[in-house]
Amino acid sequence: MCTVIYIPTEKGSYLCSVRDENPFRERALFPEEMSGEKYRFWAPIDPKAGGTWWTINQLGNTLILLNGAFNNHLPNTRLYRKSRGLIIKELSQETNLHEAWTQINLNDIEPFTLILKSQNELVECRWNGQSKFWKKIDQEQAHIWSSATLYPLEARRQRELLFYDFISKPVSKTQDIEDFLFQHSEPSNGFIMHRFEEMRSLSISIVAFDQIVSNAEIYYHDLLDGKKNIQTIQLTTI
Repeated sequence: MCTVIYIPTEKGSYLCSVRDENPFRERALFPEEMSGEKYRFWAPIDPKAGGTWWTINQLGNTLILLNGAFNNHLPNTRLYRKSRGLIIKELSQETNLHEAWTQINLNDIEPFTLILKSQNELVECRWNGQSKFWKKIDQEQAHIWSSATLYPLEARRQRELLFYDFISKPVSKTQDIEDFLFQHSEPSNGFIMHRFEEMRSLSISIVAFDQIVSNAEIYYHDLLDGKKNIQTIQLTTI
């Protein structure tokens, strides 16, 4: 939930999420298919709150969470009303994401950034604790987001330079992205980071969309035990 990458390709696109979290937090469950009120969806589950940091539903609508909005914030001294990971699961059941974002109640929810991808658009949403923001992103260009709560502005800019240098060459497979992430492992601000025992990269998730055959391949790599999982899902239209 702390680094998100989007890369368009000739036949679709890639969305990647690197989750940086406390390594002593209960281990997340591998992505699996679940039934929602309207749509089937796939997501890894955080046992602590039952939420997730990314999800994709049967329509291909994908949501990826980053902690924080524009800048680092001071956490509320009292408990927040609901986990941000539960907000993601709720939105996975919506068809019109813009309308859902406009109407959803985020009062007393910790600030976050949400990357939304549907079959028609790519959107950056932010909640700073007081106001919502909705910004359409060019799907023909590659993009990278880094969590404002973990990476200072200078580090975010350096990560962008490394990323844009990487995509100057064609990206043809999921492994290309993972290799890039590991090439820039660095304890404090690397794409694969490890800040002693306080915070470290726990997993890599990459969704490869193929618009030609209307499917998506989900790749999940648990970095603590090295286990990997790949599953392909068929997307539907409405």
